[in-house]
Amino acid sequence: MQDRVNRQNGAALLSVLVCSTLAWLLLGAPSSGINDADVFLVYAWNFLDGHGFVYNVGSEQIEGFPSLLWMMICSIFLVMGRSVEVPLFLLNLLFGIITVYICLKRCNQKPTFLVLLCAAPAWFAWCQITLVESGLWCLLLTLTILAVSERRIFQCTVLLPLLALTRPESMLWGWWLLLVLFAGLGVDRGWKVGLRLLFRPLFAYGTVWAALLLFRGHAFGKLLPSSSCTNTSPGLHINIGSGVHDLLDYLFSNPVVLLVVLVFNWVCIREIVRKQGLSRQLAVGFCLLPGLGIPLLMEEESFRAFRLYLPLWPLMCLVSAWVMPLLYNRLNKPLRRLAPVALLAAGWLIFALSPNLRHEFSMARESREQGAVLARMFEGHTPLPRIAASTAGGYKHTYAGNVYDLTGLTDRQMGPMAVGGGQSGNPIPVNHDILHEWQPDIIIGIDSDGFDGSVLRELQSGPRFKQHYVKGELWYNDEIFFAYFSRQFIDGLQDGHYAFQQDLQYELNMEDS
Repeated sequence: MQDRVNRQNGAALLSVLVCSTLAWLLLGAPSSGINDADVFLVYAWNFLDGHGFVYNVGSEQIEGFPSLLWMMICSIFLVMGRSVEVPLFLLNLLFGIITVYICLKRCNQKPTFLVLLCAAPAWFAWCQITLVESGLWCLLLTLTILAVSERRIFQCTVLLPLLALTRPESMLWGWWLLLVLFAGLGVDRGWKVGLRLLFRPLFAYGTVWAALLLFRGHAFGKLLPSSSCTNTSPGLHINIGSGVHDLLDYLFSNPVVLLVVLVFNWVCIREIVRKQGLSRQLAVGFCLLPGLGIPLLMEEESFRAFRLYLPLWPLMCLVSAWVMPLLYNRLNKPLRRLAPVALLAAGWLIFALSPNLRHEFSMARESREQGAVLARMFEGHTPLPRIAASTAGGYKHTYAGNVYDLTGLTDRQMGPMAVGGGQSGNPIPVNHDILHEWQPDIIIGIDSDGFDGSVLRELQSGPRFKQHYVKGELWYNDEIFFAYFSRQFIDGLQDGHYAFQQDLQYELNMEDS
């Protein structure tokens, strides 16, 4: 027995460490997380410094982070030291190891589970390397769903409140999991007994859920969560067309993903046809329905590289591994040996060639570096210039002035977002009035980037933008910064300290338009 536990521990530890390290290397060995991780750290710093839940010091309190629990964890690490990237990475590794271990503990086809899990490197990237709440969310979802499928009342009572504190969509997840738990208890022990046993987890989750509503109403003036640090639009938006597009992209992003999803659905249908009650496999399948359905109904600003689907990956691999021998044994011996190697090779090759996540890390790193350049250029300048950028977290991480998020300019009420964030060339609806409420001194955007380019084109179409902003290079000692600058800001800079060179081609293009 002890040898089996040791082997499971070793397999979980080795698989997470090896795959996370390889994914980290393929992503360019980033020294920090993505832009969303910097947003968490900014809120944690301001919270610890006594400014409250604010992004820019002195502004109104805004819930610009998608996970209250993860923001608090970041705050705890910041108390121990300002450099928290390595501790957060190690914590996410621990979350990943525990997740894999509890799945291996329930799987009689451990090599099959590990092959399926490791053939999707994006899971290791999102849940261990990005330094956001994905690893914590994945662990809690896995523990809670397994507890529901096994009718473990005490574990559900403890885990459901933690789930509510971790992600805003847990407001739907929790009630659905309680319904599945009640159905399982009713089938096993009778509906009256099931209702009595359901009271404790229902009371615990309902209490935390109600407390969160009251907290949000008191702190932010709204009951429902918002993940936009500019508070111009809620973080989640219903967009069925975009959700279906993302689901199809996810299914065909990796051969093992399509295989696991097909097997997972076959298992659920098979259990329903067998009519043997709410089995463990069927209970897990029912529990995962919100995770498969929620992304179909909404559009999230940070829904990149299938972020919302990946926390479900270990459980989907577990369900598939339970029945995979029924399909696997039908193959001839050479194919049985070749299939695992082919899945692993295809998964890692596709990940290595995909630019999506690598772009997220590179943008976060570059925005941190550019924020440091701004900090050096305007050291001692009062007041510090206000800037607007799409990777606002990285800039705010290294720059003390007010930073506004350009994604807050996209107004979904004006029309649907262009698929792919404007990469198709379709304009993104932009609220021009919000920009002029901010009155940023510097607007930072990359014209070649899909989102930035579309937002900048829309901004330039407004009559006031040309009057107030000019594009060019600002020089200060050996520092050079290229962006859109407020004409009033440039005119107010001290002569002899700064030099500004206007982009003449941009001015000619604006005159032609």
